[in-house]
Amino acid sequence: MTPELTVEISDSLTEEVDRLSEIFEVQLQHKSIIDSQ
Repeated sequence: MTPELTVEISDSLTEEVDRLSEIFEVQLQHKSIIDSQ
């Protein structure tokens, strides 16, 4: 694997993780809202 390719892969992985953690946070917020009612 070339270094450039590795950098591209890690960039897209970072984006994916960011996206997933945002989704996860939103779900946690919803859960706590539901729990508190």
